[in-house]
Amino acid sequence: MALFDTLSGLLSGGAEGGAGEALQSLLQQQGGLSGLLEQFQQGGLGELVSSWVG
Repeated sequence: MALFDTLSGLLSGGAEGGAGEALQSLLQQQGGLSGLLEQFQQGGLGELVSSWVG
């Protein structure tokens, strides 16, 4: 899944332009924070993400 590949690159320091810019770009690509959360839920990680938000 492209989302998880992007996150993996971000966490491993492979994103150009710094982590802040990479995170902002990722959020824009996924439709904002709500879109990103939806992608995690669709990937079977909804419970994990809910624990971060809650």
